[in-house]
Amino acid sequence: MKQFLTCISGIALIMMFAITSTVYGAALTPKTGVTPVPNAGTTPAAFKNLPSTIKINSNDVMMMKLVNPTSAQFKADWQKMSNAVADVNKNMPLLDQKIALLNTKIQECTNKSYTQADMTAAGCDDNMTVKQCSNELYAHCVWPSWLSVSDQFQDIHSSMGVVEQFMHSSSSSFGDWYLNVEHQFKDKLK
Repeated sequence: MKQFLTCISGIALIMMFAITSTVYGAALTPKTGVTPVPNAGTTPAAFKNLPSTIKINSNDVMMMKLVNPTSAQFKADWQKMSNAVADVNKNMPLLDQKIALLNTKIQECTNKSYTQADMTAAGCDDNMTVKQCSNELYAHCVWPSWLSVSDQFQDIHSSMGVVEQFMHSSSSSFGDWYLNVEHQFKDKLK
């Protein structure tokens, strides 16, 4: 079986070589009606009116210097964005910890047997069904852990908003700078 696969692979490689040689060889053959360029690929003849070497003189060309896009405002915005990214990186592990604590609390609250005092503290009364009082007990038990997760999430979300805001404005101003420079270069080099 191994010899058979080796043989088939060899034949396939030979066929690929033959096909690619034919295709690339055809691309080098001049088409009908096209005159090949004489001496193509050889060193060009010497220019009659130009020296053998040229050093560009800045007075002879329209020189232009590239302006650095990183203005003080751009740098300040970029720093704010970097600080917000650092806040996200700092707060993500804390969010993970608080979610783990919330999940533990959810399990604890679900498995707990509640007393009449617990029911009163949760806001249950005699007009409620067991299901309604269970919902009140569960919410009362889980709520502090949920608030901790929610606060951490809000901190991260706020930092992400700063990142998004400054990323958009920085990206926009950087893009505008590039388009302006590109336009100037194209006008100068035409």
